[in-house]
Amino acid sequence: MKPLKTLPILYNGTHCYNIELQTSFEGLADSLKELEMLSRRVCIVTDSNVEALYGAGIQNILEAAGCNKVFCFVFPAGEEHKTLDVIE
Repeated sequence: MKPLKTLPILYNGTHCYNIELQTSFEGLADSLKELEMLSRRVCIVTDSNVEALYGAGIQNILEAAGCNKVFCFVFPAGEEHKTLDVIE
């Protein structure tokens, strides 16, 4: 599935990875296979509102695709919690 939009992430001018925006999770397993992510650990970082809607479904897709270990870090919803201190 072709991404709706791709955002390249740079660090000190060097490309690190892309963020791909999609309208559904339909192609998630295939994308992980293409990226050779299935043998790696995956961490889902999300807020409590999004986790309640999509968390279990995404975790099931990742595990069914064969991801080695899937972790989920859920922080409280709200802009005041979207900080590096919360993630640390």
